[in-house]
Amino acid sequence: MTISLITPCLNAAETIVRTFDSVEEQGGSLHEHLVIDGGSTDGTVGPIEAYQARIGARLKWVSEPDRGIYDAMNKGLALASGDWVLVLGADDALEPGALAAVAHAAAANPGADLIYGDAYVLEPDGRRHLQSSMHGPRLASGLPLEMPVCHQACAFSTRACRQLGGFDLRYQIAADYDFYLRFHEEKLRSVRVPAPLATYSLEGVSSRLAVATARDYRDVRIAHGMPKASAQLRMARSLVNVSAMRVLRKAGWARG
Repeated sequence: MTISLITPCLNAAETIVRTFDSVEEQGGSLHEHLVIDGGSTDGTVGPIEAYQARIGARLKWVSEPDRGIYDAMNKGLALASGDWVLVLGADDALEPGALAAVAHAAAANPGADLIYGDAYVLEPDGRRHLQSSMHGPRLASGLPLEMPVCHQACAFSTRACRQLGGFDLRYQIAADYDFYLRFHEEKLRSVRVPAPLATYSLEGVSSRLAVATARDYRDVRIAHGMPKASAQLRMARSLVNVSAMRVLRKAGWARG
């Protein structure tokens, strides 16, 4: 049982070393690390080359213009030769033992196509808090309202990725959610690992572009059959929740 990591990146020289360090700490579960750079101009290639000097042939990388993060992820899927695929951003990190936990769960559940766990959320001020993964999806109009946890804590079987055809580039922010809805519609099997697998940063694109994210999620839901009025209401609720969370974070910083 082998695991391929895919790291899409663009101008990530200041953060990608932390990602690489977390991968090196995983031990022998890593089959390969595929770094798909979108043509960085900030020196990102330097840390990639230094990382290659340490892990050798297990690293495969390209640096060329692309159509965005999901295009980069699709490129990684096309190159992946492992049994399982996990996408790890260039400002995110694996938790110690994460790949071993995925490998153990996959071996114990040979019919599964998704292994997922908890995640830590890294706040802009450096604080972390635990985001617990869901035991089962919350449904509306027959659709899961969200992924069970962030994609950084989700490992999909390569066979499922190929069966589902990768990520739909019509969605610039929520293509991973669309991918998960197709996974759910195919009734593929998932297994939850009750442990943190990754830490992801709130500096990511979907965290910074709340309105665009909400719209993309709305469009994905409509495409999968949710009535437009229901999808619009879900979008409005999401934006209210984001605004409330921003207020709470500011209050937390004031207390700290």
